[in-house]
Order: sequence, then C-alpha cells, then structure tokens
Amino acid sequence: QQSARHEREKQEAVALASQEMAKQHLEKTEQLMQELHAVKAKQQQHQSEQHHARQHTQHHVLLLEQLQAQHESQQQYARVQHKQQLDELRHCLSQQAREAQGRLEHKEREHAAILEQVSVERQADKLLIKQLQHQLLHASTGRSRPPSAPPGGEPDAHGPHRNLQR
Repeated sequence: QQSARHEREKQEAVALASQEMAKQHLEKTEQLMQELHAVKAKQQQHQSEQHHARQHTQHHVLLLEQLQAQHESQQQYARVQHKQQLDELRHCLSQQAREAQGRLEHKEREHAAILEQVSVERQADKLLIKQLQHQLLHASTGRSRPPSAPPGGEPDAHGPHRNLQR
C-alpha cells in the first residue's frame, strides 16, 4: 500500500512538474510570439518608412526634372528674346546710320554748291576788278575823256566812268 501511495505521489509530482514545464513552455512561447509580433511590426514600420522615403525621393526627382526643363525653356526664351532685341537694335542703328549718311551727303552737296557759287562770284569780282583797273588806267592817261572836255575837267556823266560813280 505504501508503494502504491509512493507511486501515486511520484506520478503526481511528475504530473505537477510536467504541468509546470508546460506552463513555462507556454509562457516562453507567448513571450517569443510577442517578440515576433514586435519584430514584424518594426519590419512593417521600416518598410513603410522606406516606401515613403522612395515616394519622397521620386517626388523630388520629378520636381528637379520639371525645374530643369523649365529653366532650359526660360533660357531658350531669353536667348530668342536677346537675339530679337539685338536684331532690332542693329536694324535701328543701320537705319539711323543711313539717315545720317544721307544728311551728310546733302550738306556736302550744299557746301559744294556754295563753294562753286563763291568761286563763280570770285571770278566775277576778279574780272570786275580788272575792268575797273583798266578803266582807271585809261582815265589817268586821259584817253577816256570826251573830246569836248578840257584837260583835267570833269568827265561826261554819261561817259566811261559812270559805273564808278555808282
């Protein structure tokens, strides 16, 4: 009877120990499951952050490409505008130069005509001076006096000296 009781106590002790081991195993399994869930949650969070970072990077790349395209377009527009302004300026300066050249040529023609007129008048003055000197020479020798006038007398008002009196 004692050995049966001993056997029963032994079986109860084994059952208790087995129950305790099962309980500890269950607790350890639950702890491991919680750690696994925490690792999976962190992994998901990390993947989510990576996804957001990739989206953010792609957005920045897209913005940079748009800005670069816009900048190139603005540079092209500025080059076209600059060329048009230079062409307009060249045209305007060329037109002003032609007008100034025309005015200069007109003034040169006017001056040439004035010089020609002065030259003609000078020749006429030289001829008149020669004629007057000739008349004066003849008047001083007395040959231009009219035959009726006495020597040293006044010449005839209608005679050769009438031009000198004017």
